[in-house]
Amino acid sequence: MKHLLRYMVAITLVAFAAACGKEDAPEAPNENTEVTVTFSTSLPVVARGAGEGKLANELHYAVYLNGDLRLATNYNSPIAPIDPTTGKATLNLALVNGYTYDIVFWAQSSQAPYGLNWEEQHIAMNYSANAGNNEHRDAFIYVLKALTINGATQRTIELKRPFAQLNIGVSDYDAAAAGGFTLAATKIKAQACPRLKFFGANADEYGIAEGALEPVTFAWATPLTGEDATFEIAGKSYKRVSTNYLLIGGNTLHSDALNIDIAFSNEASGNGTTREVTTFNAVPVERNHRTNIVGTLLTSPANREIVVNP
Repeated sequence: MKHLLRYMVAITLVAFAAACGKEDAPEAPNENTEVTVTFSTSLPVVARGAGEGKLANELHYAVYLNGDLRLATNYNSPIAPIDPTTGKATLNLALVNGYTYDIVFWAQSSQAPYGLNWEEQHIAMNYSANAGNNEHRDAFIYVLKALTINGATQRTIELKRPFAQLNIGVSDYDAAAAGGFTLAATKIKAQACPRLKFFGANADEYGIAEGALEPVTFAWATPLTGEDATFEIAGKSYKRVSTNYLLIGGNTLHSDALNIDIAFSNEASGNGTTREVTTFNAVPVERNHRTNIVGTLLTSPANREIVVNP
């Protein structure tokens, strides 16, 4: 009888402790109710010069549930503005507690040429009628997969450039001008993939390039000016004559080797005297990296260097 009494007292104490624990524990959020999730996004750079996303001013986004589109800009939700000085944006989304979402963030210029197809889950590059030195083409992405909502929360997202940036710089601009050829425009021929898919094989937070590499021409374009007129490689300054963006790397390495043709003209239209540089074969390019072709390309094209850096 004494043993039974002790056993009953022990059960009572355990039950009392469990009841107290329930009272002290925070109340779990209810499933199937909407909560606000705040996303603070930023571009991967602070300086907003050429090649640094300086014209990206719109944050687009799409929300998927079990592969189905539920919310997207230009669909049923407004665009979030990007602060022009910091490259940051704040986005508040009402999402259902207990559900798991995939969310795509895409930052671009309001004049970007891209075709955002949220239903088909890709972005078309639109390389046709393509102007060179077009900073409106610089854009950034982050694909956030399998986010399970567990109450109101805040998340920080750093966007990433899905493109390889191709820069052409010359160290002999003045020497060429002294010899009678003043550079006024540059044309580039390269290759790129036609679409950026959000999901699928080899896709990660950058998405994944889709489709075979296709010929791309960046039409005659004048060199950039002002603070964007030059850039440095290993401490040496080069005149920036071309900066363009290529979607590449639809493979596990997210890189490719391209054939690059460069032509220079002494007229902005390209109708004047033209100097063509022998094709650069198997030029290495990698997404979210800069491939720099630099040297005395105007006077002695054989004296050149290819440097790839983040």
